[in-house]
Amino acid sequence: MPPAPEEAAEAPAAPVTPAEATPEATAEPVAEPAPAPPAQPSLAHDPDHTEAPPPGSLRAKLMRSHFEETVAIRHAVIAGDIRHAIKPAAALADLKGLETLPKLWQDGVQRLTAASRRISESADLQEVAAATADIARACGACHASVSGPKAKLTDPPPAGTTMKERMARHHWGTQRMWEGLFVPSEEAWKAGVDALGADVFPKNEVSKGGVHAVSAASRFISLVDKAKTAKTSQQRGDVYAQVLSTCAPCHSAMGIKPKE
Repeated sequence: MPPAPEEAAEAPAAPVTPAEATPEATAEPVAEPAPAPPAQPSLAHDPDHTEAPPPGSLRAKLMRSHFEETVAIRHAVIAGDIRHAIKPAAALADLKGLETLPKLWQDGVQRLTAASRRISESADLQEVAAATADIARACGACHASVSGPKAKLTDPPPAGTTMKERMARHHWGTQRMWEGLFVPSEEAWKAGVDALGADVFPKNEVSKGGVHAVSAASRFISLVDKAKTAKTSQQRGDVYAQVLSTCAPCHSAMGIKPKE
């Protein structure tokens, strides 16, 4: 039952039922004229190279922007309100100038835009979760072809005994799983799975949410076991999507509003 990433929009979500399966897987001038408004960024303005963008460059700013859009998409899935995934997904799918990127990047770019369009066109939580995982895998494929980002691992929060403490640890774990796909990073994936598998949610707390919460928590535990044996990007993307799709039903059953 991981909580949400930090950034996201807020709106009342429709009731969510537990997910059973996940598909495969935005001063007046005096002498001089007023300056023109800054142009919207476009990848076509950047030189064609295959190295990581230098800090402050246009491409670096775009990468940061897209990172924020993926955060918004993940929050929408976890909150169970996929309407809030449409705008950031459309922004990822409609970026101009992608065809000017180096050839090494083109496969990842095409996969990114395809997955983003699936999100903006789907009304199904499980399909959106699967497409979210595919975005992470597409980014990871591109990062692996160049000097992409590196995962910086820290110690996970202590397990504790309260629901709040366990949720903090699960948040940390699911973030590391995302990095395992997005960076990609073997170490991040393993750290995330280990953190999620070390401690379960307090049964006395989960039982307050009734059968739907108990079912989602049980499914979550089985998915963590599955994540331990997932080796390929496809396998890990599939299980990550299923992990995401358990969040909203459990939050709904427990009456929990994910943090922004």
